[in-house]
Amino acid sequence: MKYKKINIEKVHSDISDLTGINKIETKKILKDIFFVIKKYILNGNGVSIDNFGTFIVKTQKERVYYDKVTREKKIAKKRKVVKFKPCIEFKNSMKGVTNETD
Repeated sequence: MKYKKINIEKVHSDISDLTGINKIETKKILKDIFFVIKKYILNGNGVSIDNFGTFIVKTQKERVYYDKVTREKKIAKKRKVVKFKPCIEFKNSMKGVTNETD
């Protein structure tokens, strides 16, 4: 499934247009928001954003996988991953949305 990527400059521009704050300030604010979210996640905390969803840190168990190149079984170590769980409002707003690039 193909999707259209939106670059961060477009996001800065849209926020600037919505708020009336210049693009330089919106860029700094957005950078600071992402920095704080990343800091909490790296410390093992979840981050919940109203009407959007929650970023949570989960630990994946150690598992065995098959390496197709070397044709041998290997062990993937236990590791932490970030998962995103959208809120119900966000999920419901996605119902019926089609991908225009198909």
